[in-house]
Amino acid sequence: MEITKSLPRTEAETIAILARELPRLLEGFGIRRIRREVSLGPGGQRRADLVVAVRAGAREKNLVIKAKCPGEPRVAEQAIPQLRLLARHVRNAYPVLVAPYLTASARRICRVAGVGYLDLVGNAYL
Repeated sequence: MEITKSLPRTEAETIAILARELPRLLEGFGIRRIRREVSLGPGGQRRADLVVAVRAGAREKNLVIKAKCPGEPRVAEQAIPQLRLLARHVRNAYPVLVAPYLTASARRICRVAGVGYLDLVGNAYL
């Protein structure tokens, strides 16, 4: 499952590839809408990289997505509180961490924290 010949090195590159590849990565979900760089919170002082409205069966959720590079455990630990804060400002929100590649330890940290993840090599937990 090759998305690019080499993984992106920045969060901006990761989001650009993710936005393009979402229909394939979220196969089985009905993507209703994708919004980029969404300002949230009082005065719009916080920003989600993407907010994706999806439907799975009768359930609808808004995936509040923040990209991080690299996808290491310490980065996941730092991103989880940010994602939870962002998700508080979106109805039916589910926080999702995205990276070019998330290590097994980073994926485990997300699962334990109840945060979803996607990486560009195909690892996903929603």
